[in-house]
Amino acid sequence: MLNCRPFWGGSFDAAPDSVCPSDSFTVNGYDPETIDSYELGVKGAFLDRTLFVNLAGFYSNYKDQQVTIQVPALPSGIASFVDNAGKGVIYGFELETRMVPSRNFSASVVVGYTNADYKEFFTLIGGGTTPVDVSNQRAFQNTPEWTANASITWSDDLAGGTIAFTPAVSLRSDIQLFELATPTLDQDGYALVEASVNWTSGDGKYRIGIAGRNLTDERYRVGGYNFPGALTGNSVIGYYGPPRTFTATLEVKY
Repeated sequence: MLNCRPFWGGSFDAAPDSVCPSDSFTVNGYDPETIDSYELGVKGAFLDRTLFVNLAGFYSNYKDQQVTIQVPALPSGIASFVDNAGKGVIYGFELETRMVPSRNFSASVVVGYTNADYKEFFTLIGGGTTPVDVSNQRAFQNTPEWTANASITWSDDLAGGTIAFTPAVSLRSDIQLFELATPTLDQDGYALVEASVNWTSGDGKYRIGIAGRNLTDERYRVGGYNFPGALTGNSVIGYYGPPRTFTATLEVKY
C-alpha cells in the first residue's frame, strides 16, 4: 500500500473585486489544501505470460479544498475568487489488461472508475455575506465517473523494418464543467476513435507514420464559461476538442 500527503500552498486572490461581498472573508487569502491519499494495487502475468493484468484502488481525502467560486457582483455581473470550499473524498479503481498472444498481435483494455463527492462546500448564496454549505448541490468538475480505452496493434515485417497498424477507442462518461451543474455546457458521455499506421526501420533510425484522430468527428466540450446577467448579456461560451484530424510524421534519429 502506498500512502502520501501532497498539499497545495495557500495564497491570496490575485485579482480581488472591491464590489464582491466575499472580500470581507477572503482578504486574508486562503489556506493550504492537504490530501491524505492511499493506493493499493496488484500486478499479475497469466497464460504463459501472454496476459498481463494490473489492478489498483485509490482513496483520497481532501481538507481545506481550494476551488474557484463565482458569485454575483453589483451592479450586475460575476466575481470570481479562490477560496477553501471545505472537504471532499475521491475513491475508485483502475483495471489495465494487455494480451500478447503472438509477436504480430497485441491488445489492451483499460477501465477506470472514480467516485468524487464533496463533504463540505461553503459558498455565498443569493447575495448573502455568510458562507453556506451546499455540498449536496455541487460536484467535482471535469471528473467522469467512468473512463475506458481499448486498442489493438497488428505488426509485421516490411521492407527491412516493421509496420504496425493500431486502431483505438476511448470513452468518458458524463461530466460537469463546473462544480455547479450547467445544463447548457455540461458534457454528455462520448467516445473518440483514432487509428495510426507506422513503419519503423530495422535499426530504429527512421519512422514514417500516418494518424487519424477523432475519426467520427465527435463534437465534445472541454471547457466553457457561463456569465448570467444583463451586464454580460447572459453569455454562454463553450470550447470544443479538436475535430477529425489527420497527421503525417517523418522521424529521423541521429
